[in-house]
Amino acid sequence: MSALSISGLLTHGAQVVYGWLQQVRDPSLVATEDDYAQFNAALGLDGAFDGGTLPDLDIAEVLAVFDRAVAEIAATRQDIAERGIDLDARVPVANPWMPQDFAMTVRWILVHLTTEMARHAGHADIIRESIDGAISYQLNALADGQPWPPEGWSDEG
Repeated sequence: MSALSISGLLTHGAQVVYGWLQQVRDPSLVATEDDYAQFNAALGLDGAFDGGTLPDLDIAEVLAVFDRAVAEIAATRQDIAERGIDLDARVPVANPWMPQDFAMTVRWILVHLTTEMARHAGHADIIRESIDGAISYQLNALADGQPWPPEGWSDEG
């Protein structure tokens, strides 16, 4: 049994997006624990969440936290354009999970955020499927206004 939850993943995702975007907005930033506490406070959170730990918030509050992180994407895009932030600017590596000689750039962070959030969306989809049992073909058909199951469909391979 996994401790992962949609609420935990949304909270973790919000923290990941918001924190990395602060680095994009200030490529020279070497974030400290105090900085991360401030980032969390700006989102409306107290503490760090890994997808399996839950904030003491209801789902509406978690969605508001996630929305604040998503809003930071637009603000960061505007900063990049207005301030001419160089996507190839080197960024200091100041976290324990990456080698200190890693050549991190603003561009790497933006690509990393895309892949990181895609992974977490996959985690959320696994949780969703374990709850409702719907497979991707079914969801795609329903999203396209097509009947499910399609004519001639057989569950027996």
